Amino acid sequence: MNSLFSLVSSNHHVSLEDLEDAVLDGDVLIDCLTDEELFWLRHGEATTDPAMDEPYLSTLDAHSRQVATDSGLRSLIAKGMVDVDPEEPSTLEFAGAYSVLADLRSSAPIVTRLRLDVRGDESIRYAFGLVSPSLVLTEEVADGGFHDFILQSPPAAASALGAIFDRHGTAGPKSERPVRAAHRDDLTPNGDELADRSMHTVLLRSTRGQGGSSDLAVSVNGTRDGVYLSWSESGDRPHVRIRLGRPDLEAAALDLILGDSPPA
Repeated sequence: MNSLFSLVSSNHHVSLEDLEDAVLDGDVLIDCLTDEELFWLRHGEATTDPAMDEPYLSTLDAHSRQVATDSGLRSLIAKGMVDVDPEEPSTLEFAGAYSVLADLRSSAPIVTRLRLDVRGDESIRYAFGLVSPSLVLTEEVADGGFHDFILQSPPAAASALGAIFDRHGTAGPKSERPVRAAHRDDLTPNGDELADRSMHTVLLRSTRGQGGSSDLAVSVNGTRDGVYLSWSESGDRPHVRIRLGRPDLEAAALDLILGDSPPA
């Protein structure tokens, strides 16, 4: 697996075209950062998206949070991730690969965020940031507040997302026809029944930034008899549910990463 550190030149620069070429040979590893380190990567601004919160920092009171973020800054400085101006200590400049990561993370015009809940296990959060038509920044976040980053091609990211949708390998060989209803409770199977027999659930939101207005919400239920996707769209029967087969899971995942509704 390639590393972003090996791609960033001595002058701390790498072009978007170089990154797009690199993912054609496989995923590009970046690093694992903690909540308290990413607090500074965002220049101290906490995310407002509930699907990508700060799993560790959010459990702390104000004093403990201050201690943790101060420790995070010391960690960044010790590892050479940031440069601090002694005359303006509140001003941080990220170095090398971490500067590239900060730019990629903030520049994605479409971000698909989700939370995976598995019965009896911890929740895991993911973000798929479409940086360009050929490049996706994928972030995996555990409950302990550890964030793993990799760069992927859109097909590789879609394969990863499709595997999350079919975590238990229960998707059938083909998809069924979508069910549409005017009211969510009229979908088949109904929401309560689906929730009761789900082995895992995924709540997903794909958002267009930089002036875009698209905001798509999709829920995924993995049951013993298949994987169900549910979402809303315009029309007289806006609520849609479909049981997707294995061949269509990755196609649906790619559409979501691109900010589009699943095929139905």
